[in-house]
Amino acid sequence: MGNEKKALPVADEKVIAEYIQAKMSELKTSDIIKILKLEKEAQINFLKKGQKVSMNGHLTLEPVKKAAKDWKSPLDGKTYKIAASVGVKAKLSSSIKKALN
Repeated sequence: MGNEKKALPVADEKVIAEYIQAKMSELKTSDIIKILKLEKEAQINFLKKGQKVSMNGHLTLEPVKKAAKDWKSPLDGKTYKIAASVGVKAKLSSSIKKALN
């Protein structure tokens, strides 16, 4: 006891859209949610093409190729083949880091 972490509140798509809508009342929350979904779709599309995605002053996403490899399980001693895959490296801008500290 005492080591339990409290769950952080989550600012999901709807919460973010409502925040934007409060600042830009001419836009409907539902339209903002559509824009956020399209932004996510665009980011995935460019990452799949092997392109770096840079949200100026905010966030940079970069596809990272991971080679196929063999992995030996410490539990059963068997060797398993891990397929090649693509991961994503995410980097926050210094301005966000500065704002949080």
